[in-house]
Amino acid sequence: MIFGQLAVSRKLVSTAQIQAALSEQREMTEQVPIGEVLVRRGCLTERQRLVILEAQRQLQRGSKRCVVVDERGMTEGCRFGPYDNLREISRGGMGIVYRAEHLNLRRTVALKTLSPEFSERAELVKRFVREAQALAQMAHPNIVQIHNVGLNKGIYFLEMEFVEGVNLQDYLKSHGPLPLTEALDKIIPLATALQAAHQQGIVHRDVKPENIMLAGDGQIKLTDFGAVKYERGRKKIKQTLVGEVLGTPYYMAPEQAQDSSSIDFRVDIYSLGATFFQLVTDRLPFEGNSVLEVLGKHQRWPLPELGELPVKLDEQAYQVICYMMQKSRRNRPASWAEVIRLLDTLHAEARCPSCNERRGSVDTSSVGGGTDRVEDIQQSESSGSDIPQVGSPRPSRVSSSSRASGRLRMAQSGTARVRRGPSDRRRRSRKGRRPIR
Repeated sequence: MIFGQLAVSRKLVSTAQIQAALSEQREMTEQVPIGEVLVRRGCLTERQRLVILEAQRQLQRGSKRCVVVDERGMTEGCRFGPYDNLREISRGGMGIVYRAEHLNLRRTVALKTLSPEFSERAELVKRFVREAQALAQMAHPNIVQIHNVGLNKGIYFLEMEFVEGVNLQDYLKSHGPLPLTEALDKIIPLATALQAAHQQGIVHRDVKPENIMLAGDGQIKLTDFGAVKYERGRKKIKQTLVGEVLGTPYYMAPEQAQDSSSIDFRVDIYSLGATFFQLVTDRLPFEGNSVLEVLGKHQRWPLPELGELPVKLDEQAYQVICYMMQKSRRNRPASWAEVIRLLDTLHAEARCPSCNERRGSVDTSSVGGGTDRVEDIQQSESSGSDIPQVGSPRPSRVSSSSRASGRLRMAQSGTARVRRGPSDRRRRSRKGRRPIR
């Protein structure tokens, strides 16, 4: 019996379950296919039955390209609709990415499929389709492009641009900490990509080296928009599942762990800062033995001081990272335009060693400008972290470099630097803002 053999070979059912179903089938007055009996008994889902039936038909026609899906994914080298010669590239929590050849268009594509166990969960299918919709809205050289989204033989899939290369996580493992200029060559394009996403009302929410591809020609591509959140002006469209935290704890902004429905683009600024930190130090900003411990450190602990890092890091670069990774989001850059200006200035100085001798203090207290600047923060925030504390506490320690990162910034043009005077500080205080100390 081909159907039963296929089901057992893919470990969807056991031999004992097949025997029990056959016994029940023989006792029936009407002829019922073994697949339907297994579905009635709860051994298979209807989708699994249909997939096995298709595999059975292909075998009976003499085809060797049999597509059978189980928890391990599709068979290597198989054909899936118009896609041929599938080869697994990577797998994540929700699905598997394959390299495939599009037969009609004659091009190599990346095929992302939703894992079979998630295909029957409406909220996860909705998130999978949402990723396609997010990618379709953006045409940016540093964001992976989407070609198609669909459902074939009970399997949801995304057809995307294939990027020949490695992700930054693997690149970092083989190259170690990157020189500042090389790290900025990768971080600046990402900032422009995230700015373009924000202009479309999209927050990525899962920026990390593993979701960043480095192509063979050196081009950077941001991928995996499966955790996106949409914003439309002051009206926010809630896309997060109730009680669910989306993102990766090692790169997650403090407010993201508390309430994903109220976040904005500044969580991506924080995550990009954490990614920047990892690229230049080859270590994570915070580590721990549990998710709660890591989240607690993001909420309460300052970044390691310059002297504690395993590599020598430029102080101005450290200050920019600290600024991007401020605990309270209102203390971070107020726009992506500001982030890009900071990184561009830092990049120019890193390429000009003689400029280092002319470096002075850089005021970050009043950076502004850009079309994506925050004009009104709906939720009032305290001067420190406004997130409930979790994980292991650590005595507060603020280094001179950390303090400087909060009140220093690069001037909006060129490499000039300005420092606010006492009169400016008093004026800011009279306007109701917290005075700079």
